[in-house]
Amino acid sequence: MNKSFSTPSLDPSRPIELRSSELDKLLAEIAAGESARERERILPFEAVELIRRARLGALRLPTSAGGAGSTIRELFEVVIRLGEADANVAHILRNHFSVVERLVRHPRDEQSRQWQQAVADGAIIGLATTELDTPQVGNIVPNTT
Repeated sequence: MNKSFSTPSLDPSRPIELRSSELDKLLAEIAAGESARERERILPFEAVELIRRARLGALRLPTSAGGAGSTIRELFEVVIRLGEADANVAHILRNHFSVVERLVRHPRDEQSRQWQQAVADGAIIGLATTELDTPQVGNIVPNTT
């Protein structure tokens, strides 16, 4: 059974601040459930939801786009701390931060701006792929001979 998380007091109008007591509380809350999740093989849905509500994924977005305007060095500082709290949760966000970095560095078009807005609102971007030229996913039979 998943542990019920309490939400650190967050201001939903802005991303969580670096070096704040709210960030410390968020990381402590995530760390508190890490060993049970690992031991009992529990997926960290609640931890990811806390991160989403804290808008941690918007750290690199410029403040003009609803983010925290953090530097890449500051982002890595937070990711390292998150990894210390729960390495699995930090790993979940790896693709999110890669996509956000691309959006920050190359905000080319309206679609990029829409993605930035979604991230600023708390969206977490995952990674999914499919098999090209396959009408039904999962139909590929590897031929290794």
